[in-house]
Amino acid sequence: MEEIKNEQIDLMNVVRFLRTHLFKIIILGLIGAIIMFGYAMFMVAPKYSSTTQLLVTRNETIEQQSYQNETRTNLEMIPTYKEILVSEPVLDEVVKEVGGQVTVGHLKSNLTFNHSDEKSQTFTLSLKWNSPDEAQRILTIITEKFTQVLQTIYGDNVSKVVVLSKASYSAGKTEPNLKKYALIGAVIGGVSAIVQALYMMLADNTVTNAEFLESMNLVVLGELYTMSPKEQQNSRLQEQSSRRR
Repeated sequence: MEEIKNEQIDLMNVVRFLRTHLFKIIILGLIGAIIMFGYAMFMVAPKYSSTTQLLVTRNETIEQQSYQNETRTNLEMIPTYKEILVSEPVLDEVVKEVGGQVTVGHLKSNLTFNHSDEKSQTFTLSLKWNSPDEAQRILTIITEKFTQVLQTIYGDNVSKVVVLSKASYSAGKTEPNLKKYALIGAVIGGVSAIVQALYMMLADNTVTNAEFLESMNLVVLGELYTMSPKEQQNSRLQEQSSRRR
């Protein structure tokens, strides 16, 4: 019972502490959000995304393989297609054609392979780049080089790579996410305010209540309190009145 009571007291102290420093927490949270928003807006390079959807068909007849087995085989090959896509034979050719400062590592870090539906034989490729035009152009080149390498590896076993949707063009920025940056800044600012307030509270050695002294087995002889101006004036009047008598 006593432990429950102590937990309730501790919880009340935490609530009281947060309420006391609520204004500071809000202000520093807002400042942090504004700083991170400005950083994302002016310092982080924007990125744009282009996406294409592909389907690889295998050159096998119904006599050779049933439709069900063919579908299963195609699904099992998708992880292999992913490995081929990000392999050096494909990306090296892309780098040669794109030129500039593009590297294989840069392409890998900005290229995303997505096969969200396990029952679907289609998959999507997405590329993030510094401009929407370049994102679309480079993703188109990646698709072409991927098709060529796949034909080289599998030969007649692969009929063709079907582009279900060409590399898209989107003028809207995908990065940076301004809301995400602002939220991170607000959290950092709020936590900083709480940590600062906790440090000041722990560094303060002032005894603020009798319960603390009693917990240290000390006797409370009396309490001093600060008189308001009105109380001070009344006290002076009473003192003057008693002297006249």
